[in-house]
Amino acid sequence: MIDITCSACDITYQADETKIGQGLRCKLCGKLLLVAHQTLGASVLRNIEQAAAPVYEWKGRQQIRDRWIAIGILVGGGIFLGVWLWIGASRPTTPPAPSTTDQGQAIPPEPVPQTSTSDLKPMPIPQFKELPLVEPLKYPRHKPLDIRVPAEATPIYLPGEPKLTFPPAVPSPSPPLVVTPKCAEGQEPETHATGDTIEPDDGTTGESMLLVKNGLNVDAVVRLAEVATKKTTRFVYIWAHDQYAITGIEPGTYTVGFIEGKDWIANCMFFLHELQVKKFKETCEFGITREKVEGGVRTTVKDCEVSLNPVPFGNARTENIDMKQFFDGDQHVTIAQ
Repeated sequence: MIDITCSACDITYQADETKIGQGLRCKLCGKLLLVAHQTLGASVLRNIEQAAAPVYEWKGRQQIRDRWIAIGILVGGGIFLGVWLWIGASRPTTPPAPSTTDQGQAIPPEPVPQTSTSDLKPMPIPQFKELPLVEPLKYPRHKPLDIRVPAEATPIYLPGEPKLTFPPAVPSPSPPLVVTPKCAEGQEPETHATGDTIEPDDGTTGESMLLVKNGLNVDAVVRLAEVATKKTTRFVYIWAHDQYAITGIEPGTYTVGFIEGKDWIANCMFFLHELQVKKFKETCEFGITREKVEGGVRTTVKDCEVSLNPVPFGNARTENIDMKQFFDGDQHVTIAQ
């Protein structure tokens, strides 16, 4: 048998010689002991045991943990005590109730003075002095001030002061005189629906379409005329804030003009109020193109779209024209020269 002594606990263990070179752990401290031959010196055995021992001992870790637990308990207790004292100091204190006994003897209550009803005197009633009634001042209402300046009033000037000259008074402009055209005398404004034709349609066998959007606050009539012949192919009525699609337009180049306003007079062919006559500077191209593709023929119809009101990023421009330019080449209307 070989005797092995733990250098930390000073406890001796016995191991069989067959265990030489193996380790034995101390049952008290958990230190690892090396089973070596007895012929080795004590210093050599101690060095071997120190090399095989763990870096941190379990007993030392437990002591450090217990120390931190004690510090946490002390700190928590100090915080709790400080909060409790702060709450007690901030709580309002109420004076103690008066004691009715003093060393076992009752203290009689203080007597309440009795007031006789004969000593009470009625309060004097205040006397109000009547004030004389004052009539309100009467001012004339809706009556202009009558300020008259003498016609021959002469201003006073100091010596050496230049004399002032005033321009003659300009009379206030009179309201414009509204003249009713002879063609509108005795005529009542007509009410049309969107799409009503003002003149008969011409050339309705095409496949193209013109979409007209009226975003104005007034009604409008739109005239579509062919550039080559200046003949009117469409003349339709469109309400304010409405749109209409003119279909059946034959291939060609066309101009688009419109009249906007209120109170349409058919006998005059214009609006009686808020009249404006305009024409688009750009023309509309209508037509049909056919091209052979694999498996058949592809047909493309060329349409056009205009807005009578200005729109953001629009590419169509308008210009103001007169009635003679608007009806130029119309086969149904004759303008006097």
